[in-house]
Amino acid sequence: MVLMKGPVGDPRLFVKDGPNALQGLLGGCVDDFLMGGDTHFQALMEKTLQRFDSKPRVCDNMDFIGVSIKTAPVPPRVLSIDRTGYIDAARKLLISISYDKFVLVRAAFAWLAHSRPDLCCAINRAAQVSTSKLHEEHVKELNKATKHAKATKTLSPMYSPLEKETLHLFVYADACFASNDDLSSQLGYIVLLCDGHSRCHVMTYSSRKSRRVVKSIMAGDVYAVSEAFDDASIITHDL
Repeated sequence: MVLMKGPVGDPRLFVKDGPNALQGLLGGCVDDFLMGGDTHFQALMEKTLQRFDSKPRVCDNMDFIGVSIKTAPVPPRVLSIDRTGYIDAARKLLISISYDKFVLVRAAFAWLAHSRPDLCCAINRAAQVSTSKLHEEHVKELNKATKHAKATKTLSPMYSPLEKETLHLFVYADACFASNDDLSSQLGYIVLLCDGHSRCHVMTYSSRKSRRVVKSIMAGDVYAVSEAFDDASIITHDL
């Protein structure tokens, strides 16, 4: 079998180190796995698949936990990630919708957060709505996000090869003071891995209500930056 170890940043990610460089990666979610690596890693994985009589591997165009992953057929082999199937299935809600129906729709829409940073804030604000707080404004806000998703259906994270010698992280963070219904603040950040040619990969992002009490705009910004720094530090460690 291929022996792999888990890095600090993600308990569902496993790596195999070689003598001079990383040989392979394997990401898992329940019984769904996504793997990749160099020629030596591929040969080891073939032996493992044959030993356990596993299904044939799917390359280039595949689905992983509902995410559609595509690779360009020619160099530079750009990778794109999207969830267009969920966008196609999304429907605008009636203003007089029940809370149970609202929960079902927002749960399906929430899957878009895995590939659309621009929808993350609206998704997390909808997640904060409880049965006693549901109003027309919440339905309108979710409908607005649905309309935006459909208008930008082809928008997806693109991952092209980066120059390893000039890799660095860009981190952007912000806070919206007392913007939620319960007067809590919304904290958001995004972490990008970039090279010297201004090519960037989205590594992680978040937009959710603050877990701590925020008594000033500056405090909210500090909390947002500290959370962004934590994620960026873990990514730096793993890389």
